[in-house]
This record gives sequence, structure tokens and C-alpha cells, in this order.
Amino acid sequence: MRPTQRERGLIDIPEKHPNQTSSMHKKKRTYNTRRIKRDISYNMQEISELFGIHKNAVRNWFKAGLPKIDARRPFMVHGSDLIEFLNNRQTKRKRKCKSDELYCFRCRAPRKAKTGSIEFIPLSETKLNIHGKCEECGTSTYRAGSIKKRQEYERIFAFVTLAEKHITDRKHPPVNCHFI
Repeated sequence: MRPTQRERGLIDIPEKHPNQTSSMHKKKRTYNTRRIKRDISYNMQEISELFGIHKNAVRNWFKAGLPKIDARRPFMVHGSDLIEFLNNRQTKRKRKCKSDELYCFRCRAPRKAKTGSIEFIPLSETKLNIHGKCEECGTSTYRAGSIKKRQEYERIFAFVTLAEKHITDRKHPPVNCHFI
């Protein structure tokens, strides 16, 4: 039997981990557009190498409206068009919450929180997370906020508790807590 190109050292393909399957790869939805040079033209291969994605993903971008310089092959894309296309694509998915809403991960939409379920979780001296339960599905809802706007949040959400940093400082510690 003849040795393969990999065995002869002609091509360098990374070995797959024995437990790794093709379904384990996570679909990447955001791309760092700062890696793209605005005044350079890119072909399909260069775009796929730049972001570490398959060429078919770039083909799908062409079908979705990524403008080509002309109709000749290899298809070339101007850097500024690529930046604009990816930025528009990434901002379309964002959902802006109103002042009295939190983002529900199950509903994948901004939702109002159940009354009395709101909790402030301080992250640093300037930032906090607002946590609550979704009115519709009961799942955790979140929103990032500023400590400076805490009084405004308390007024908007009516009933708010401040989450304690340590488990023993909570009003109702978990049953399996041995520190009490």
C-alpha cells in the first residue's frame, strides 16, 4: 500500500482528536472586522483564511448580498464592502431592551420581569447586572447596567433586592450550605 501525502510529509493537516466530531464545532456568528484592511481587495480563499471559516460560508455571504467587485472569477471583494456587510449582519441580531425590560435567553427577546424577582448583582465599582425571571416563561433574564443609574433602576423595577456577594450573607441560603 502506498503512503498517503500526510505520511510522506507533503501536506500538513492537523490531526483530529479521537473524541472530536464535526458537530462539535460551534457556529461563529461574530467576526472581528478590525482584521480587515479597508483598502485591500480579498478573494474567497483569503476571506476564509482570515476568519478561519470554510469557503462555503463565504459563498453563502455572496448569496446573502456581499457585493463583488465584478462578475469575473475569482470573486473579489473590497475590504470596505466586507467590513460594512459584516457589521450590518452583526448589528441586525441585536435586540434593544426598553427601560423596563430584561433580555430572556429562552424567548430570545426582551421581556418584562416578574414582579419581585429583580435582583442587582454588583460586578465592579461601576457595573452591575440586573437579574430577574421572565413573565412569560419563568427563565432567568439579564441586563447589564451602571451603578450610577441604580436609583433609576429601583424606580423602574419597583421592588429590588441587592444580591449579596457571599453565600452566607443571603436571606435564604441553599439547603446544602454548611456555613450556617
